[in-house]
Amino acid sequence: MKSQKSVFDIRERGAVGDGKTLDTGAVQAAIDACHAAGGGVVYCPPGDYLVGTIKLKSNVELHVEAGATLLGSGQQTDYPMQDYDAAGIGFTPQHFIFAHNAENIAITGRGKIDGNGRAFFSPRTPDRTHMCHHNWRPGHMIALVDCRDVLIRDVQIVDSPCFTIWPLGCDRVRIHGITILNNREGPNSDGIDPDCCRGVHISDCYLDCGDDCIALKSDSARLGRDKACEDVVVTNCTLHSVTCGIRVGYEGDSPIRNCTFSNLTMTNTRTGICIQVPHREKVGRGHGPAIENISFSNIVMDTRLALFLWIGDDAATPGCVRNINISNLTATTERGCFIGGSK
Repeated sequence: MKSQKSVFDIRERGAVGDGKTLDTGAVQAAIDACHAAGGGVVYCPPGDYLVGTIKLKSNVELHVEAGATLLGSGQQTDYPMQDYDAAGIGFTPQHFIFAHNAENIAITGRGKIDGNGRAFFSPRTPDRTHMCHHNWRPGHMIALVDCRDVLIRDVQIVDSPCFTIWPLGCDRVRIHGITILNNREGPNSDGIDPDCCRGVHISDCYLDCGDDCIALKSDSARLGRDKACEDVVVTNCTLHSVTCGIRVGYEGDSPIRNCTFSNLTMTNTRTGICIQVPHREKVGRGHGPAIENISFSNIVMDTRLALFLWIGDDAATPGCVRNINISNLTATTERGCFIGGSK
C-alpha cells in the first residue's frame, strides 16, 4: 500500500473478524465510504471475516493483509442476485466479490480469500469424478463485468464453489503473483477465465484447480454484445488441473486472437493445451469462435494428453482455428497429442 492513499479500516466500520459474526455490512460500508471519498484502500487487518457478497466500486483497492481471511458465508441469503446483462445465462448471478462497470479497482495483499466451497458440496461418490453440489451454490466467485483497469495481486484464493476469477467484457486486467488452491473434486472450479476481455496479463501465478486452470472464452451471449477476447499474455505460471492447464475456445462466438502463453509448467494435469471449437449442439447456440494468432512457447508438462486441437464437423463459419504456433514444448504424456479438423 502507498502511504498517500486514504485508508478505510473495516474494523473501524464495525467488522468483528471472529469468523462467526457476519461482517458483510462493515466491509461494504468501508468500500462505499472509500468510493465516495474519491478512492483509496479498504484495509482488512488480521482476522477471519465472514461475508456474503461484496461489491467493489471504482477507485477502490481491497487490501487483505497477511493473517486476514475473507470467508464466504454458507447461506444463500447472504448472496443477493446481481442485475446485469448476463444474469439469466449460465451459473447463478450471485457472487462472493462482484463489480459491474467499475474502473481502477484492485484486490491485493498477502491474505486469503476463502470461497467456502466445502459448504456447498456433498462428498464424491465412487461412480463420479467430482462432488455433487447441494440445491444451490454461488456462481463465479470473483465476477468482474464490464470493468476497466483491474489489478489482482498477491492474494491466496482457496476453495471456490464455482469459477474462481471471471472477468467478462473487461479491458486491461492484470493478475500477478496470486495463488489459487481449489478442491480438485469441486465441479467447475476453474482458476482464471477471461471472457470477451481485451488486454489481460496473467503472470507469476500458482493454480491448482478442479477444472481448467486458465480458459479463454468469448461468450458474446453472456455479455450481450459481440466482443473479442484478445491481446492476452500468460507467463511464468505453474498449473495443476483435473482437466486442462490451458483451454482456448469451447464457449462463445466472438473471436479469440492475438494471445501468447510462455514459460509455463504443468503437472498432475489431464490435458496440457486444449484449443477447441465444438459441435454447435454441444455449445447450445451459435457457431463457435474464430481462434487465431495464438503462440505457445517454453512449456514443460507432465500430463495424460499434451495437446488437443479440434474443430467440430458442424462448426459454422467463421468458427475456425488458424495461425497457432507451438515451440520449445517438452511433454511427458500417456496419450500423446490429438489434432482433428472439420470435414
